[in-house]
Amino acid sequence: MPDSWEVVQKCAGFVVVISAAALILTGALVVHPMLENSTLSYRPTVCKTSYSYKSGGEACWCGKNCKSVARCLVVMVTMNSSSPALLVQSEEVMRVSDKCSLYYCLRDKDRMDRLVEEFQTAYGQQGQKYRCLYNAHDPQVSTVLPSHTLHCHTESPAEANVQPVVDLPRTVLGRPGIGSVVLLLSVGSRWAGPKRE
Repeated sequence: MPDSWEVVQKCAGFVVVISAAALILTGALVVHPMLENSTLSYRPTVCKTSYSYKSGGEACWCGKNCKSVARCLVVMVTMNSSSPALLVQSEEVMRVSDKCSLYYCLRDKDRMDRLVEEFQTAYGQQGQKYRCLYNAHDPQVSTVLPSHTLHCHTESPAEANVQPVVDLPRTVLGRPGIGSVVLLLSVGSRWAGPKRE
């Protein structure tokens, strides 16, 4: 009959083996996918605007007792002579619409039109180039972030359904064959605009 010390050693060895297996599985199933969509996976490149157009017009809710007509801007860009990818203002826009670069649902319709015009002037002009980052681990849907800082337009969380985010996107939504480009926005009150080359 084995003594108690041998039983303790065998149990400890079993616990170590199970712990190591759990750590490896956690790394493969949880950590690895998270790292693929983290900032560590992003590579620098240059984005070039191919074309842009205004879309939208569907009814939307802009807050309590507030109904409006949404504004949607589509900006398509290329990176390193790739196929067109959808430029997206923020991860929040992707949650609302996988077809819009910029999406607003505000009470003030004139302000929405002005914000869309400003964004289109800054990023939607054919041939514009700016530095950006893309997710190298996602060949189907390209996630691109600017390598410079922008400032947001919205004044208060109650005013808009879509608010800028200050952390990098963890998920990417999009249609097959068309990539998504994400612009990271910092919280601020005025637009700094893109750096031009």
